[in-house]
Amino acid sequence: MWHRGRPIRLARRQQRLILGILALRANESVSTSQLIDLLWGDAPPRQARAVVQTRISELRAVLNTADGGLVHLHTRGGEYRLESPPSAVDAQHFLALSQAAREEPDAASAVRTLGRALDLWRGPVLGGDVPDESYATVCQRLESARLTAVEELFDLELDQGNQRGIVDELLATAQANPSRERLVRQLMLALSRVGRSAEALSHYERWRRWLADEFGADPQPETQRVHLSILREGHENPVEEVAASVDGPVGRQPHADVSRLLPPDISDFTGRTVEVERMRRLLTAPTRTGVAVVTVVGSGGVGKSALSVHVAHTVQESFPDGQMYADLHGCDHRDPVDPAEVLGRFLRALGVAGTAVPDTVEERADLYRNLLAERRVLVVLDNAATDEQIIPLVPAGRQCAVIVNGRAHLGSTFGASTLRLAALDPASAGELLARVTGDQRVHAEPAAAAELSRQCGFLPLALRVLGARLAAKPHWSVEKLRGMLRDESRRLDQLSYREWDVRASLAASYVGLSEDARRLLRLTGHLDLAHTDPGIAAASLDVSPGEGEALLEQLFDAHLVEAVRAEPMVGARFRLHHLVRLYARERATAEDDPAELTAARSRGFGAWLTLAELARRAVGDDTSMRHRAVAERYPVGGEPARLARTAPLTWFDGERAALAVVARRAAGKGHPAACWELVDAVSPLFRLRRSLTEWHELLLVALASARSAGDRLGEATILHRLAACSRDRQDFTRAERYVEESQALFATVEDHGLPYLARTGPVPGETPRAATPTPAHRFRLDDLGRIAAGPRAGLLLVEDDPDTGPARR
Repeated sequence: MWHRGRPIRLARRQQRLILGILALRANESVSTSQLIDLLWGDAPPRQARAVVQTRISELRAVLNTADGGLVHLHTRGGEYRLESPPSAVDAQHFLALSQAAREEPDAASAVRTLGRALDLWRGPVLGGDVPDESYATVCQRLESARLTAVEELFDLELDQGNQRGIVDELLATAQANPSRERLVRQLMLALSRVGRSAEALSHYERWRRWLADEFGADPQPETQRVHLSILREGHENPVEEVAASVDGPVGRQPHADVSRLLPPDISDFTGRTVEVERMRRLLTAPTRTGVAVVTVVGSGGVGKSALSVHVAHTVQESFPDGQMYADLHGCDHRDPVDPAEVLGRFLRALGVAGTAVPDTVEERADLYRNLLAERRVLVVLDNAATDEQIIPLVPAGRQCAVIVNGRAHLGSTFGASTLRLAALDPASAGELLARVTGDQRVHAEPAAAAELSRQCGFLPLALRVLGARLAAKPHWSVEKLRGMLRDESRRLDQLSYREWDVRASLAASYVGLSEDARRLLRLTGHLDLAHTDPGIAAASLDVSPGEGEALLEQLFDAHLVEAVRAEPMVGARFRLHHLVRLYARERATAEDDPAELTAARSRGFGAWLTLAELARRAVGDDTSMRHRAVAERYPVGGEPARLARTAPLTWFDGERAALAVVARRAAGKGHPAACWELVDAVSPLFRLRRSLTEWHELLLVALASARSAGDRLGEATILHRLAACSRDRQDFTRAERYVEESQALFATVEDHGLPYLARTGPVPGETPRAATPTPAHRFRLDDLGRIAAGPRAGLLLVEDDPDTGPARR
């Protein structure tokens, strides 16, 4: 807790414990009995309840003096609740930032966000003072989340080739947390990459013995593979690959004459460990009461077919009576295969003579189910389009199982378990690229390989294309191919090799959309914002929010947008996969009139301006320039507008990164007024949150945009904001210069609705500046201390407090 920029110290241990537990359980009720158990365990004093009430009263008094007024302690009956937004409690803020890092579009942004999250830690949870076992579990979960964030940060650093910069910290972290096997793998990789392979092998051997002694366990297969790879690279004693033996099921063994129609397994299949194990468990569960059906859905090129075929091969011994396979062609430009045709092929494979195959699909389905009623058969249906195409092909016997994959949501009509497949994680993407390439180039250029994986959005199809191209060109370096993908406008051209074509895969989904949904996809890609939601979608199309939401859901169903966040207060947020965004931009350039694209941008930026101004007014900042609005405003309603109006700082905390992207996009796409007016509107919110570095960076973007457009009003306004920002950063020389430049520019601006700042005299009742006996370079620092976010109604100055924000004078 902070007051006027200084931390508030709680003298009593009981106060610290109570506040700590209430903060860990923010927005939840904690009873008096629970607090008594926390403080005294099984031996509370006679006046325990009165002591708790006293400590609560003391805490409430302290909280009332804390900055921001965001945290409130409420009492109801015998329960207490600490109400606060996530950003007000370090533990909740850490968890929110950790999740945000996983949603960042690139590794550099993820590293910065994870760094901010981990910087919030200043020691053990509750200072390590946890007297009650029940709360030890809560603290352990938070500590585990911290270690997970640390591991994710190390992964990102390794992906970017920064092993030398983290190896020492990684060594200390792994030694302090030997039960975290992921850290062991990361340490071995880092050590081997900086030329310390012998140390990596020695650390592994010590850790392996510790694991066996403590838990009687062996390292996971992933860790063993890292160990083997280091042995090979270091030319240690040769280690032969030992094929993993999988115990077959008890009971009947497969027969030589059964139908085995599966395509070959994927020899370079990589990653998906969790998905593979879940599918295996669902398909072979002994307690199932009916046929097991697992559907795998996802975007084109995400690896649905590869996963389906691979899992089918891993479980085929559980289905000794046969494995059937059919490509239903429901996801490409060809007509979907008629289920009657597939049934005819399946029946003939099951031994039915061609002349005995019934004519109608209903009769064929009846015969098919009758033949499989007592058999253990696995059926794989690849590239399905609809449930109607699938239903006749699902057997009835409970010993059978079915794997279905497609781009649409499938299986709702017959109780299927659904697995939504996303792009690969960075480590698996790099490994897939290396396996498809087939030589050491990927491992020899880890930084270029990591960037190459990011350039194709970790999409398996794109990775296979790039790996195949490298394999076909042994004289190419990974860096050369990375350079060929640098130009985003031509990137999709590079993601094609023989029958593999990312653009064609995306086009197959695009043509299946309605015209309005296709237009929304194009405009969303063209706007290129961090995310979109029903309100922004509606603004870009100039339709109602309800229509915008329905069209976004259509894109979601087609796996052309990803849901990145769903909150009760603001609803779902969506973003485009990197390659979908590039495809959408291509289609917008090809299909849409430039004037319509400009209008859509204006409406999209105008919606953000409307929300920003609602939040600015809600924090009491009515001192912004009363100039005539230059950029278009677009009306926004619903929950985002309500949140901006009623909880502006909560809205700002959730949208801060998006606002920065919007401002930069407006600057880069020829909308300078939208850029500087947006930055002007959110300046009070940055200031209240003391996000001075981010604020300063955005102000410089807005200033450059206004200057490039010759917009003197915008330039003067942003210079004025820079004066306040520089003053808060203790850079008084720059602040003074910005004030002078701002005043000089305002004196040249016509018809901006305010007296010129250059004509603004001293505030009534104050000594004129010329009479102030201070050095010349400090002649306006008192004024700067009272500059709010901007002038109002002819007065330059208002009083403010840097910790609580501007207030009217």
